[in-house]
Amino acid sequence: MVSQVFMVNYGFFKPNFAILSFNSMFLVINTYHVIKLYLERKPIQLPIELDSIYNRTFNSMTTREFLSFWNTGNRTVVSDRRICQSGMPQKDLVFIIEGKAEVTKNGKKIGYLKSGDFIAEMSFLSGESASADVHAIGSMDCNSWSQEKLKNLKQLNPNLYIKIQFILGKDLTHKIISHH
Repeated sequence: MVSQVFMVNYGFFKPNFAILSFNSMFLVINTYHVIKLYLERKPIQLPIELDSIYNRTFNSMTTREFLSFWNTGNRTVVSDRRICQSGMPQKDLVFIIEGKAEVTKNGKKIGYLKSGDFIAEMSFLSGESASADVHAIGSMDCNSWSQEKLKNLKQLNPNLYIKIQFILGKDLTHKIISHH
C-alpha cells in the first residue's frame, strides 16, 4: 500500500493518468480489505453470561467465532426428560449451560454430566448412533446445534469446524479421565 501511495503521487506529479488511476484503484481496494480484516479480527466483548462459558470451554475460538457459533444454536430449558437414546441417531449436539444429566447404559448408571459438558459429541464425531441414554435431572438449561448444520460447516468454514472438533475431543478426554 505504501508503494501504491508513492505510485499515485508519481502519476499525479508526472501527469500519467494510467499510473494514477490504476494505483488509486488498487489502493482503495487494498484499503477496503485491510479495514475489513481488521474489523473481522478485532476482539469483541462477550456478554457477561457467555464470558465464563467461552473461557471454560470455547477459548480455542476467537470471541467473534464463538459468538457467531453460539448464536446459531437453539437455547432451551428441559426438565426431567430423555435427551439422548442409546442406539438412535442423534440430530443435535447439546451443551449443558446449567443443570445436570444422568448417563445410563443398559439400564445401569455410568455417570453424570454437568454444566460445561456436551451431550451426543461421540455421535457427532463418529457419525454413529448414541452409545448411551442421557436424561436431564430436574431443570437443565442447554444450547443445541443441528449435527447436519455443523457438518455443513466443514465446507463453509473448515477452520471453525476443526476448532469445534478440538473442543469436543477435549470434552471427551476430560470425561474419560474423570470417570477412571
